[in-house]
Amino acid sequence: MVTQTQTSTVKDAWKEYREFWNEYPQELDRMGIKNYKQLKARANEIIGFEDPSYDQVKEALKLVVHPKDYDVIVNDIKMQRRTRKKLTLTLLSKIKYATDSMGEYNTVKPDYAAEARPVIPEPFYGDPLTANIVTVFINPGLNDGLLSKRHKSGDKKSLEALSPDTVNNEESRQEVNLSHLRFDGKRLTENLLYPWESSDPNYESFRYYFKKLYSQKDNNVPTIVSRLLDRDLDKRVLFHADFIPYQSKNAHSAGIKQISRSNEEGLFLPSQKALMNLLSVLKEDRSLKRLIVFRNSKMADQLSMWLGYKFSTGVVFFRSSNASNVSLTEDNITLDSAELRYFFSPDVGE
Repeated sequence: MVTQTQTSTVKDAWKEYREFWNEYPQELDRMGIKNYKQLKARANEIIGFEDPSYDQVKEALKLVVHPKDYDVIVNDIKMQRRTRKKLTLTLLSKIKYATDSMGEYNTVKPDYAAEARPVIPEPFYGDPLTANIVTVFINPGLNDGLLSKRHKSGDKKSLEALSPDTVNNEESRQEVNLSHLRFDGKRLTENLLYPWESSDPNYESFRYYFKKLYSQKDNNVPTIVSRLLDRDLDKRVLFHADFIPYQSKNAHSAGIKQISRSNEEGLFLPSQKALMNLLSVLKEDRSLKRLIVFRNSKMADQLSMWLGYKFSTGVVFFRSSNASNVSLTEDNITLDSAELRYFFSPDVGE
């Protein structure tokens, strides 16, 4: 619950962040694109079903990234044209799994003949005004529910075609994600998504991921969330953000790797700057118990470079190499005693 002592600064920062991301659907509106169906149709019209030209790639990229990020990705980030092309095709789901040296379908390559199914940016979920846990990961994983084929369950050596129902469900989720980014400038809770709590069947995989990470108990070790609240995860306690809001198979994938390298040199996307500004305000707010969890320390160092100071109290780092396979417990994060005392102190935010 937001306390009466919470300053307007936090609300102002959250409003500014929401206004920033509202610029993406507004840009689509200016293109005459009002919904996901129209976005998909425009993407296929632009990119076609053959190896696209670089002009086609740049035109299609405008559909799947924030307009201010677009300018930096095209003009400032050190990225070869072929890399920018792979990034664009990934964000249009025009890729397919390919076998690696071990015979597993563990890499991706372009699939020019596939139908374009754009992936809406995923910068955040939840509400930071009520969140005790703020998690910042690198970027969203690959949504293979929009590809023509994906791995059979638990089997990376076999692929299976997606059913029409699966594709329709995933496209419906993209429509919801697009609405999620819209903001009328007044209601801060407007269209917010909480995938870990949603009963929408299109968010089943998200529910599994978030509940495992934040509320499932491994070997009877309570998660940070359940220890704090002594109950399972609900929508109010978590705010999740991705430092790069665009999907990829992993952090080393084409485009994402180049953006991360630019970050190390001090060049950030406007969307990253917007997130860092929000985090800097949340970091200083003491009206609510709040723990900021970064996916790794390098990312926190990059944010520190921008903000001009080191994160300290109330900031932790994942040690696990695979966040999807662990829960957020004291066993798999780095957390010193001072941070524990702050986070679990009964007189903070009461």
